[in-house]
Amino acid sequence: LRMYTNGMPFDRCGNKSNNDDSALIRMLPLALFYKEQPHQLIAESHISTLLTNGNVTSQVCSAIYSLSMRGLLVNDKTKVSSLLEQYYTINSKPDHIKALKMLLSKRETLESQPQNAVDIFWQAWYIYLNNNKQFNDCALKALCVDHTGCVTALVCSFFGSVHGLSVFDN
Repeated sequence: LRMYTNGMPFDRCGNKSNNDDSALIRMLPLALFYKEQPHQLIAESHISTLLTNGNVTSQVCSAIYSLSMRGLLVNDKTKVSSLLEQYYTINSKPDHIKALKMLLSKRETLESQPQNAVDIFWQAWYIYLNNNKQFNDCALKALCVDHTGCVTALVCSFFGSVHGLSVFDN
């Protein structure tokens, strides 16, 4: 972010070896704004990711989260992987397709100690899926893992998008 504030173009600011959660936590506003435009949401997720994370894996992970949120918000059952594969094929992005396949295979080998944005996303997703009836249970599970801040933010965003903001009143 410092490079950006010093005048560096956003698409050259992100560290190419960085695959932490710094980009993931910025995606929710994009999912809300572009919920009716999935292809635009993918493009904007990639652009936003480049500010801190300059690699393809982070871009794809951010797009998976954004599209997952979009699906929950508009109750769209279209597979996120199908939307991404279609977008990457149409836009000739073979490196993104390769990263997508790697990310999808990662969900089968979820690590108990998340090491990067991919692990953090999948951990949050599975906490939500396994605890999506009671907010307190869901939030408590998220608070008991490494990378608590990002995992909890993602889990709560999933829960709130399905159950509405009133769930947080209690």
